[in-house]
Amino acid sequence: MATQGRSKPERRALWQLMTTGLEPHLGELPLLEPLHTELKGIILQSEELDARQAALKAESQEISRTRDELATRGDKLRNRLAATLKTVHGFDSEKLLEFGVKPKRPRGRDRKLRKPPGQPEPTPGPEASPGSTGP
Repeated sequence: MATQGRSKPERRALWQLMTTGLEPHLGELPLLEPLHTELKGIILQSEELDARQAALKAESQEISRTRDELATRGDKLRNRLAATLKTVHGFDSEKLLEFGVKPKRPRGRDRKLRKPPGQPEPTPGPEASPGSTGP
């Protein structure tokens, strides 16, 4: 036997081998003719489905590529809009949250140096006099 695999292409190769080998002998074995015809139909149907599956796979890959391109374009446009809103409203404006844009927040030491608007300057505590001893 030529192939013994169990994959669909290998099975189809076995079917094809059978139908091709039987064709010259169908005159001698007429009772095999309906089975031979049915197997040839199955081979044709299987090949059509494989072609259809390949076309659908190609279409699916094209759709995925188009979706990726749209996502990239959408991200770029959103970033441009966000930059414009930051320019209009200010980089640290809370109004940006309305559009899904995070305002710039002070980090680390900058936070200690920046005081929120409307709060008084912190007053320094009593300093120790030069001649006094500590606890």
